[in-house]
Amino acid sequence: MGLIFDELTVTGTDQKFTLGTTRKVGDKSYIYCQIAAASGACANGSVLYYTSTEGVFTTSGTAAVRNLVKGVGNHAIAAGSFGWVQTWGDHTAVKTNGDDDIAAGDSLIGLSSTGTCDSVAGGTAPTYNAFGIATAADVDSQDTVAAYLIIQSASN
Repeated sequence: MGLIFDELTVTGTDQKFTLGTTRKVGDKSYIYCQIAAASGACANGSVLYYTSTEGVFTTSGTAAVRNLVKGVGNHAIAAGSFGWVQTWGDHTAVKTNGDDDIAAGDSLIGLSSTGTCDSVAGGTAPTYNAFGIATAADVDSQDTVAAYLIIQSASN
């Protein structure tokens, strides 16, 4: 097994760590998970939601899980595979719903759309749990936004 630093972008169908294990690397935190087999694959920037199985996340947002964002993909992970996803710190390209209305300072919230987010204007109380803060305006041509994630900070 390689060093944890090497493992952050390695994925596969063999579980290498305990699900839910967290790691801190610099100012970023990560959690080890499995992408649900019934879910779409996780891509860089995919918003990932809780499932009823501990440590298994899904890209399929529903109204019932909008408040349960568990991480954001920092690389591709196939459905049914294991890997690390980011939970804290700067992320350069969180996927948006394509409304092209996110400004720096807006709170990011989960959506019912697959693996994407929306925003609540800065200074306005979010109606759903915020999982990040936009650090720049969204990139309209790519439907992404740079953000600072605030889901879970690892202590190790």
